[in-house]
Amino acid sequence: MGSSQKRKLDEIYSSSAEEEDSDISESDMEDYEEEVYAQLKDGKFKVKLSDLKYRCPFCVGKKKQDYEHNHLVDHAKGAGRKGSSLKRFREKAKHLALAVYLEKDCAPVKEVVMEEVEEGQILDDSPSAVVEEEKFVYPWKGIVSNIEREYKGGQYVAPSRNRIKEKLAKEGFNPVRVKQLWDDRGCVGMAIVEFTNDWSGFRSAMSFENAFNSTGHGKGQYVRDRCGVGGMYGWVAREADHKMDGVVGNFLRKSGDLKTIKDIQAEDARKNNQLVTKLVGMVEEKNKDLAQVKLQYNETSYSLKHLAAQHDKLNRKYNEETLKMQQDQKDRLEKMSNEREELKSKMESQKEELKKRSEELEKFKAQSESDREKLIEEKRKNAMQNSKLEMAELEQTKSDRNILRIAEEQKRVKEARLRERIEEEKKLDAKDKLELEVEQLTGRLKALTHMAGDGADLELKKKVEDLTVDLKDKKEELEDLEALNMNLIIKERQSNDELQEARKELIQELKDLSNQNRAVIRVKRMGELDPKPFHNACKKKHSADDAAVQASLLCTSWQDELKDSNWFPFVNVKVGNDEYKTEVNEKDEKLSGLRNEMGEEVYKAVAKALMELNEYNGSGRYIVPELWNFKEDRRATLKEGIQRLSKVKRKK
Repeated sequence: MGSSQKRKLDEIYSSSAEEEDSDISESDMEDYEEEVYAQLKDGKFKVKLSDLKYRCPFCVGKKKQDYEHNHLVDHAKGAGRKGSSLKRFREKAKHLALAVYLEKDCAPVKEVVMEEVEEGQILDDSPSAVVEEEKFVYPWKGIVSNIEREYKGGQYVAPSRNRIKEKLAKEGFNPVRVKQLWDDRGCVGMAIVEFTNDWSGFRSAMSFENAFNSTGHGKGQYVRDRCGVGGMYGWVAREADHKMDGVVGNFLRKSGDLKTIKDIQAEDARKNNQLVTKLVGMVEEKNKDLAQVKLQYNETSYSLKHLAAQHDKLNRKYNEETLKMQQDQKDRLEKMSNEREELKSKMESQKEELKKRSEELEKFKAQSESDREKLIEEKRKNAMQNSKLEMAELEQTKSDRNILRIAEEQKRVKEARLRERIEEEKKLDAKDKLELEVEQLTGRLKALTHMAGDGADLELKKKVEDLTVDLKDKKEELEDLEALNMNLIIKERQSNDELQEARKELIQELKDLSNQNRAVIRVKRMGELDPKPFHNACKKKHSADDAAVQASLLCTSWQDELKDSNWFPFVNVKVGNDEYKTEVNEKDEKLSGLRNEMGEEVYKAVAKALMELNEYNGSGRYIVPELWNFKEDRRATLKEGIQRLSKVKRKK
């Protein structure tokens, strides 16, 4: 750059610096943008450094002073949009004008390279120009001719197809297979090279053709040399090759069709649209199934609440009956005790009377023989009566003991049953609550049946019959509920499996897309370390040249450490009464050493990757692709992914 040019630039920069002291309003941005655009067209600002390098004339003090054309366009648009880091409307208007100038008036010289075919345009990178209407043999195939061969054993032989494939693979052409062509005299000295049937295969095929063209061994030279003069020739199979006679044409017609680039792009678009339509239909169908499952779930929840209310009602009724039975038993025992005391008192009175009578008889003995006999008979009768009273008292005592024993046994059994019931209620969940109700009804029915003997009253028998009907109904409800729950579980599992398969297919489709680094919804590799913190840390310890190498080595080393399933640097932290959360153990020896050596930023990057691996692949510890919403930093929904894929396909 000459001194006059430098002075001119200094003047421009100084005038720009003076403008920085004042700003314009947002409403004046459009007028100012047109003014700067006119200055750019007049050459007031130097933008183009070379055919491939450009600079931003409005970011003078920045380190980055050279851009590729598309990168500078992105920079200008980003700085000029709302919400950018630039505060002044004047600077935003300048950058917007620069973006318009770059796109309209300063387009780059078209490089002779092959662009991404996904963008819908294929440019020439060799003397063999790719024309949209030109017909190729599809799936993509290349032709290798003039293969060195020898005459042995009555026929021509050539190097094996594996040797040819290995040679082409070393050149980076990625052949799928090589097929040598033979006739009745042996190898004809030609072979068909097959590539993958996607756009990467097309790029490999064109690179294969360009490589032979660059050395003067393309198809045109092959024809001019009249089938070659030395060394192999190669080109991509096209319409002329497909229609030619001989083994080459026959093989191409059997193994491929003629298609233009537009035909293949249209077919890909049709397949992608079919896939998107299919996925959208699957999602809609699954949403319907999910709505049906939710409806059934709500109905089941209502039934469970209704059954729980009935359970509580029967439980209260059971407690009331139990209290009534206990009170009746208490009243009976009290009545029996009173009757026993009354009988005992009566017997004591009779014994006392007999004793007095005997004493009187002893005192007034009869003188005559007849009186003595009467006295003896009277004593005998008194003795017998006394003996009967004693026997009656003994039997009453024995009966009282049996009654008390039976009462104690009944009390013990009831207390044991009550304890068992309380213990069962603690262990059972909502579904088991209905089973408990059935068991309780069964127990009550057995108890009432046992109580309702031949002499039972009609009211007790009626209770037994009612409980039998209730028990039958509850058992039927329980069977229906179990069947319904099982069907819902099976349907939910099937729906979840199908949704997971659709999600995997969608992730694979989005993984194959290029240029998606700016998309909000894209595939994230869960558990993969971010190399940026390692690079920042290494720049503080090493020179600029060594920092990148050291950062790459350190990042790779720690990525291998994360795969070690024997290393478990996690702890469970209590966050509630009965809730725990898994976190990275900051006291882990390896992590503590990493934090002390490389700093907090590297430690956090490793900790984040550890948490992702523990959540998404805790057992395998390998990186898992996941559909991710980078704007909200969360797992993207299936609907968001399909919308993203549809948008990409429409752009194509």
